[in-house]
Amino acid sequence: MQNQNRPFYRRPIPLIASILVCLALTIAASILLPAMNRAKETANRAKCSKTLKALAHAVYLYANENHWICPDRIENLMLREDIAPEIFICPSSSDTPATGQTPEQTAAALATPGHCSYIYLANPQTKFDDPNIVLLFEPMKNHGDGFHAVFADLHVEFITGAEAPKIQAELQAHQNPPPSRPKISPPTSHPAKQ
Repeated sequence: MQNQNRPFYRRPIPLIASILVCLALTIAASILLPAMNRAKETANRAKCSKTLKALAHAVYLYANENHWICPDRIENLMLREDIAPEIFICPSSSDTPATGQTPEQTAAALATPGHCSYIYLANPQTKFDDPNIVLLFEPMKNHGDGFHAVFADLHVEFITGAEAPKIQAELQAHQNPPPSRPKISPPTSHPAKQ
């Protein structure tokens, strides 16, 4: 009975053991965090690729409905094809969806900086029969080591390496198709028209 009246005494955890536990947690975090960041960026790239492909299909549908004339501005695409503002945002960017009380106001906000992660190159003269023509692309800052581009045959590429900054500079200088990108032979018929 005397044991029940005694106060419970707990031995303190030695300082060395505490330091070792903290060190082990720090090492585990330093190994896991970069892997988690890489996995997140991989997922963001996949989502970005799907978003660009959806926008390219919207451009194609717009052109199909308008005698094969592409919209002159991406805002017109938003109005005519009823696209949500979130579609114009790359998940790796810091951009936010455009807002407005009417579709016209939202489309006007899309044209302001910070509300569209993609650069629209298509215009009323764009032809879908050349797979080397870029319809839309994104700045390299979105993913750091490369960028997505969607082409007139509706395929999306992630362009990386030493050629990426050069190709992006050519696109920004309105050289479309970009001269330094290897050329693709046009198919006998457009895949979307089959």
